[in-house]
Amino acid sequence: MNSLPPYGSSANRTSMVGFIVRIEMHAASYDEYEALHEAMRDVGFYKYIVSDDGRVFHLPDAEYYGLSYGPHTDVRDRMMLVADSVKPGSFVLVTQSDGIAWKLPLAS
Repeated sequence: MNSLPPYGSSANRTSMVGFIVRIEMHAASYDEYEALHEAMRDVGFYKYIVSDDGRVFHLPDAEYYGLSYGPHTDVRDRMMLVADSVKPGSFVLVTQSDGIAWKLPLAS
């Protein structure tokens, strides 16, 4: 589970940018959400975030964290393709991060 580098690591800041992505699929089944989680992992976006000290935290439902090159609009377009491959008409929100602070549950 710990394949994502810590949020604040210098590698993250110099080469790639962090993004929080929210995907909403209306009237989706459990299997569709599981397929979405797998598809998001395949493109490097995860249901957790890693702190600077290596602790892993779960993100809220429907949210993912990942690193990517390029502007937020390119990430949005890529996430729309991923989401629509599972359930067409999904809603996608992408936030490019310059800093993230959180109070989230630790992953077990």
